[in-house]
Amino acid sequence: HASKVDCDEAILNEANDNLELIGNVKVLSDKGVNVTTTKLYWNEQLCKITSSEVVRVITADKDTIFGVGFESEKSLDNWTILKPWGVTQKKLNLKLTEPSKDSTDEKN
Repeated sequence: HASKVDCDEAILNEANDNLELIGNVKVLSDKGVNVTTTKLYWNEQLCKITSSEVVRVITADKDTIFGVGFESEKSLDNWTILKPWGVTQKKLNLKLTEPSKDSTDEKN
């Protein structure tokens, strides 16, 4: 896998090969996942990309998801976005259900 990265500033810690990307950070994976934020970190030892900033992810299916906080492995195939909101093209069947009497009794 390969990704294109663009940002205003990059800081490399040569002791551990960790990388901090700052300002107008844009990452585009070879599978079409597009991530934009103001700061992104690469942890070489964990092989993880993280951010605690507001993040926008546009998937190859054109879903647009925003959040505050992001974590992914380097290929951007599997990622987690915290506090998410956004738009998806997928048809989701979300049903609200009332808690059962048994589960309500357990809380009291």
